[in-house]
Amino acid sequence: MTTTALPAGGTSRPHNVQLGPGAMQNWSDLEHHPAGGSAAQRALVQELVQPGHRVAVVGPHSLDLITGLAPQVSHLSVITRSIPDAVTIGNALLEHESVEVQCASAATLLQQPEPYDLVVALDDVTRIWSPESEPMTWAQVYDGVRRLVAPGGRLLLGVENELGLQRITSLHSRYTSDHDEDWSVTTTFDASRPRSLQALTEVAADLGSVQVLGALPTWQEQTVLVSGIDHLSPELTTLLGALTLGSPAYRRVGADPSRMTRAAVLSGRLPQLCSGWVLIAGPTPVDAYDGACILADDAAGRVATYTDADGRVLRRVPGAPDAVVPVSARAESLSGVALDACAAQDVAGLRALLVRYRGWLVGRATDGVLPRDVADTRVDNVVLDEDGFQVLAPAEDDRPVDDATWAALADLVLVIRARGSRHPWPAATDDTTMLATLGAMVGLPADDVPEGLLPAADEPAGLPAHDVSGLLAVVERLTETNQALASRSRWFEERLNVREREMRARAERHRKELELAVKQQRILQDSAEDLRRSITYRAGAAIINPIRKFGGNLRP
Repeated sequence: MTTTALPAGGTSRPHNVQLGPGAMQNWSDLEHHPAGGSAAQRALVQELVQPGHRVAVVGPHSLDLITGLAPQVSHLSVITRSIPDAVTIGNALLEHESVEVQCASAATLLQQPEPYDLVVALDDVTRIWSPESEPMTWAQVYDGVRRLVAPGGRLLLGVENELGLQRITSLHSRYTSDHDEDWSVTTTFDASRPRSLQALTEVAADLGSVQVLGALPTWQEQTVLVSGIDHLSPELTTLLGALTLGSPAYRRVGADPSRMTRAAVLSGRLPQLCSGWVLIAGPTPVDAYDGACILADDAAGRVATYTDADGRVLRRVPGAPDAVVPVSARAESLSGVALDACAAQDVAGLRALLVRYRGWLVGRATDGVLPRDVADTRVDNVVLDEDGFQVLAPAEDDRPVDDATWAALADLVLVIRARGSRHPWPAATDDTTMLATLGAMVGLPADDVPEGLLPAADEPAGLPAHDVSGLLAVVERLTETNQALASRSRWFEERLNVREREMRARAERHRKELELAVKQQRILQDSAEDLRRSITYRAGAAIINPIRKFGGNLRP
């Protein structure tokens, strides 16, 4: 491997890395949520890549996405602002002669002489600009990326929605956060930035056809992509809400976004509140995304595709047969219904729901085994309507019905903990006890809980996540509890003071009685002493003592 020393010292770089002005020496974007990490995003890129293409990957992207592109294209350029990232990417692509890594600020894009058949910039262009160079607006950086597209080529561009659910439900504002990855000049009320679907479409209109996909649930983890967001059927809209709520990313968002998301679904505004948009611009539309379509990661890391087929939802998953998912427009997520029952302290309603779900699973099993179509029993993967339960994504394999039931109940416990939801059990109830209680509700033996469904007791579980309104509610409940405890403390203190005064009065009375007894005893002692010293007592003693001695001698 041929390497060249870096000008500022530090790590040596491979021969396929070129350094330019504005490169950042001590910063890594690969450590701060690069784009392209989800299976849905990778599937989108693979749909656009063709053999013989010249491809440019601009900005922070997952290393897996970059290394997967290298053997498929005739030339690959990776443009990054981070020197450590450039070294990492260059070392990973040493076996491919047609790969080059350019490390510089976004200003060098304006001087890029070579156009590309496909330009991939899935991360927001604010992650391309380097603080080591002069500040640039969003439009200026986009112009540089736009010039990379060859005539007849395509642009794949990601733009974060500043009015998305990830901003509305976030615990921290990016404008006040003190973390380096959250700070950028080009994200602080940049007027050139598109903030609507119409503005975004107008930006790339000169490239020909423009298609826009919505990205959900969060900008850092885009596990759901949806095309035709303005033309979704009621069934696909309901499904989109269920897939968004069921994404594992919602368990790491730091707040409980489920209420806001459900309100967006019911109002029909979820497409307008997506975390961002992915723009596909080129000479002709891409057939795969010309209509309403949803791409979603499943639990096995595959991409499930949902499309509208004559009022029904058709599901396609690699390695599994196509299937129709009978989702109605009135369906609700099983996790949402269960959390509502928990928050309302409705133990009877929760028990009835889980018993019904257990009965449905048993009815779908053959010889105690669930088929793969319904074996993924996570509560976030199941919807409920008047016709019963429906599993959204299939599992990788069949599963015993008891194991599937325990897995569903354990998933409910994890959802309760991750979203900081209220539940009808004491606050000190641990996860294992809660799981055993849920199992008892559906008739499963409490001593038969499988191992490994919940995190180990010694693993750090973290504090329950709350949004701002949730934290205020917690503060109010704690204030009420503290007031009640303070009232009881005052009552006990008053009772203690009364008892203390009583004990002090008794002690004083006893002290006086003791002093009186001691005084009387001394008086008696003094009287007895005076009596022994008197002449009468002495004369009597002188007469009586000899008589006593004489009488003693007369005794036989």
